[in-house]
Amino acid sequence: MLYTLFFIHGAARDLREGSALIISSVMDQTPLIVVSVVMVLSIVYVLNKGIEVLARTAQIFLFILAILGPISLLLLFASGVIDINRLLPVLGNGLGPVIQTTFKQTIEFPHEEVICFTMLLPYLNHRQKGISAGFAAVLISGIVLSFSTALNMAALGIEIADRSTFPLLSTIRLINIGEMIQRLDVFVVLTLIIGDFFKVAIFFYAGVIAAADLTRTKDYRKLVLPVGVIIIIMSMMISSSFVEQIEEGDILLVTVFLFFGVLLPTFLLVTAVVRKRLGSKT
Repeated sequence: MLYTLFFIHGAARDLREGSALIISSVMDQTPLIVVSVVMVLSIVYVLNKGIEVLARTAQIFLFILAILGPISLLLLFASGVIDINRLLPVLGNGLGPVIQTTFKQTIEFPHEEVICFTMLLPYLNHRQKGISAGFAAVLISGIVLSFSTALNMAALGIEIADRSTFPLLSTIRLINIGEMIQRLDVFVVLTLIIGDFFKVAIFFYAGVIAAADLTRTKDYRKLVLPVGVIIIIMSMMISSSFVEQIEEGDILLVTVFLFFGVLLPTFLLVTAVVRKRLGSKT
């Protein structure tokens, strides 16, 4: 029951952040509720078609992102806004601050959220391959996030990148080639919308599966729309502003996410190992 609430809450938070991004960047006159409803209805449609359709959709959009990423990178270098010297000195204060940040923030977000993928593992035809692919995905995404962060600092500088709400959006806005190729915000907005769509969808699906398990509902599709309505309502009530949303997120990182992402899974793993060994002895 707690994990059901955790997954639904995660979907609501990501929905709110994704909707806020769309409104602040390209649709500033559109009510927040309208953007949220449209995104949830899209996810409801995909989830009603099944988890395989969601996976196939992700493959298609991954191909699109694989094109947008290198193009944006080339245009940034061509614009001459990248200054590698802004990344220096590397480890100027030693490894201490890096290790401290890793344990206080990086492990919690986004890596603790990977726990929602455990709800998908039982539905894979080849579970072991799925686990291996999961580890590879975490490694690759970590490298991409690290590179993206370094790129933002090299283009904006540490102070501006730290203050910016959406630093990648601010970075892409610097592209200006011959006063002709500029204002490519759509690249970042499209990238972040795609990422937010699938993040909300995975949390959404995990919450629906957990709720179906609790209520002994044979067809989880019956719960997709009701859970979607709950997610929309919760996303509207979760905070009064984006600043409050970020502040609440900082607290959740060291409380809720730590409990559901590390402590409870570790406890369940230890319990399963002990029960397995005791069972083999008897």
